Amino acid sequence: MTMAATLSTPYDLVPDPEDFDREESDYLAAEDLEIIASRLIAERDQVRFAGKFRILYRWRREAPVTRGNVTMGACNRTTGLLAHFAEADYVIWLAADAARDYKLTPSQVEALLFHELLHVIPNVEGKPSLRGHDAECFAAEIEAYGLWFSHLKRIGEAVQLSMGLDGGR
Repeated sequence: MTMAATLSTPYDLVPDPEDFDREESDYLAAEDLEIIASRLIAERDQVRFAGKFRILYRWRREAPVTRGNVTMGACNRTTGLLAHFAEADYVIWLAADAARDYKLTPSQVEALLFHELLHVIPNVEGKPSLRGHDAECFAAEIEAYGLWFSHLKRIGEAVQLSMGLDGGR
């Protein structure tokens, strides 16, 4: 699959279910995602250091569902035997069925890939590690108690900035 200069629909990017059946695998190599990730790594300071690591990009046939939540993508650090055979520090995958079902735009696919790249981080020795999310919360929690903890306040500030509600900062 090759990536067009400008993707007009998610279907220009997301593989069809038949692509997986032919490969007899739950994963497909994703050259298109690698191209997008390379551009993100070159352009975005937040993920620039990911360029120091070997990352494999894959489309996953079906998104796993955990506690009722669809996992649309993941960044996994490879270790031991997997790292040996994969010859990579990380594997990032996006769920093809979820991208199709939710009708993700190319911009949303890029945002999801950016999210997964944010997990890539070196530890103090410079070796591959995984960064956790800035916050895990419920909307009801914020509705009831507001941005009650420092990590929630940081998320609130980021949301205000993205919506142009930063008071002219």
